[in-house]
Amino acid sequence: MANSTVPSPLGLFGHAPIGTRGYLWLRWIWTPYQAIAAELPDSGLIFDLGCGHGLFSLAAAANSPQRTLIGVDHDEIRIAQAARAARGLHNVRFDCANFDDVALDEAAAVVCLDSLHYLPRDEHLPFMRGIRAKLRSDGLFIFREIASRPGRPLQFNRIYDRIVTKFGFNRASTPQHRTAVEWAEIARQAGFTTRSRPCTTFPFDDVLFICTISA
Repeated sequence: MANSTVPSPLGLFGHAPIGTRGYLWLRWIWTPYQAIAAELPDSGLIFDLGCGHGLFSLAAAANSPQRTLIGVDHDEIRIAQAARAARGLHNVRFDCANFDDVALDEAAAVVCLDSLHYLPRDEHLPFMRGIRAKLRSDGLFIFREIASRPGRPLQFNRIYDRIVTKFGFNRASTPQHRTAVEWAEIARQAGFTTRSRPCTTFPFDDVLFICTISA
């Protein structure tokens, strides 16, 4: 069984530059990793796509030794730092690759946190359909995205994206935001049954989508 709390992996990044450690600290306090990890199966192969520095992969792997976490990101520097943090851990690894190059067959779950809006808009549906085709029949697709409601939280999200991209913490392309209703509809078109709930801390406005394969 998974533990009731998710241990912080921040102590594993003592090798990282101080700016990176500050960024990861903010990510940890702003992202409810415990609530997200609670949605995962307690065991099985789990992919964390767009894993960045690997905070979620490391936390979810420590949360349940029966899980095998594979974090995937296109950024070589972030993957190198994540891999160094994971040294000595038996159930987590990190690969530098594009999403299209990842073999997701027999995955118990695929997680994509705060990453889909960096894909081109016309790739959102094909991407979800690709995950739907490769998941186990009882597998989960879990993703978190900005709600894209007008107001200060959306403005703050956009400012945050510009800052982390400018300073090299994120090397992704121009964000392609959607409303929560639009994200849920794309998941439905891809063949998922979806439930969603707020998954955020001030000043952000994020929604977590938990998707199962439609009958």
